[in-house]
Amino acid sequence: MLCLQVRAQATCEAISDTRTDVNINGAGVRLVGPLKVPLGIKGTGYVDWLYLDETLRVTRGSKGSLFVHVRDDEAHI
Repeated sequence: MLCLQVRAQATCEAISDTRTDVNINGAGVRLVGPLKVPLGIKGTGYVDWLYLDETLRVTRGSKGSLFVHVRDDEAHI
């Protein structure tokens, strides 16, 4: 089975109950194994928290991106 991971290095700071500042220092795509592909993504922005519970997080980024994160307790990354 081939697994693709997207990873980012970033610093975050909560600036309110519903907004988090994000400073992305770098990001890359990696196939499980030794191959790594840098993406060259860097920048600053924020995410607004739209919904949060024990298994789901929905945020909207400062450039309009919508992020939906689902907890997978069986994932081993």
